[in-house]
Amino acid sequence: MTMKLTSSIDKDLYTIIAHCIRCGQCTYTRGSKYDLLCPMYKKGKFFAYSGGGIVQLARALFEKVIDYSPSITNIVYRCTTCGVCEEMCGIITFPRKGVSPMDIGNLIKAELVKRGLGPLPPHKRFYENIVKEHTPYDDCRHEERTAWMPPEIRREMPKKAEVLYFVGCTASFREQDIARSLINILRKADVNFTVSRDEWCCGSPMYRTGQWDILRDLVKHNVEMIKKTGASTVVFTCAGCYNTLKKHYPEWYEGELDVEMLHASEFVVKLIKDGRLSIKKPIEMNATYHDPCHLGRGVGVYEPPRELIKLISGLKFTEMERSRENAFCCGAGGGVKGGLPDYALEIATERVKEALKLGVDTLISTCPFCKRNLKDAAQALKANIDIIDLVEILDKVT
Repeated sequence: MTMKLTSSIDKDLYTIIAHCIRCGQCTYTRGSKYDLLCPMYKKGKFFAYSGGGIVQLARALFEKVIDYSPSITNIVYRCTTCGVCEEMCGIITFPRKGVSPMDIGNLIKAELVKRGLGPLPPHKRFYENIVKEHTPYDDCRHEERTAWMPPEIRREMPKKAEVLYFVGCTASFREQDIARSLINILRKADVNFTVSRDEWCCGSPMYRTGQWDILRDLVKHNVEMIKKTGASTVVFTCAGCYNTLKKHYPEWYEGELDVEMLHASEFVVKLIKDGRLSIKKPIEMNATYHDPCHLGRGVGVYEPPRELIKLISGLKFTEMERSRENAFCCGAGGGVKGGLPDYALEIATERVKEALKLGVDTLISTCPFCKRNLKDAAQALKANIDIIDLVEILDKVT
């Protein structure tokens, strides 16, 4: 069942969610070693704070056993939209023809916003900032979206190209080294690419905080922006942007967007296989890799980052105990970092501690938002570990 912007908790949705048997599998890892994976359940400790709990809230709301209230706001806005529930549930989501508990939570958020019970106060600033400057971040101006780019490259940037790099708000305004690293890689491979000065927020923060009324404008603008570039391929370094455009834009946009969408890790693997780029330098590093939720469970990209890591000479790689579909969230998604920063930091701290147990000196990610929250946790712990994006490493070794 597709969750459209006009969706509601109706009879069709109720028919699906009524099959939830409250088994709790939505909160655990799959496999022989069971461990709690749902960050909300791990911290909240009651079933309401879980994917299955959110499903039961939706059921109770439809049956009018309960009504929308601040208590429900407190629960659903703690969901990081990590997708563990969608991955692990074998009843209402299996075999991907049902509905995601995560999306039901987003739907409840949208209804809370309509009723004036949501979003959380910081999320309202997201909305105000996006309306004014097309980014959720405070103190940012749209005209400075490409200010991270070296002036000589910005001057030469074509308006049309075969490849468009969709930078995203976090790499544009906060983790700019990621953006600079990717364009360096693209230039080394002689890729015909462009970066648009007219890119707007992808809409992910609005969708995941229930502020849906602005989504159509964001989607329409970005689709038209992509079309104007003439690009046949769109490349992303942000897992959230990639997930949103690849997975949700086809549901939300009334029209066709005939472009290939690839995460940077997928695109770089392709460049190497085509002989357009090569790993030339070794690097001394003892590292592990964090699977971003929106990249891994969200769209199924697990192997390309690992393929690249294993190609780098001198890089000793150790898998996290919880990895791939069993990866633990960084804690930043779903509007949690903006709305509940201490809670987001608590989740990220657990993930950083998991990396530290491996004795590594570097934690690699493939999403600027994950990098940002994990870095904040490492600094809070005063941990001797570097948090870095994979494209930053690739820029050094190619």
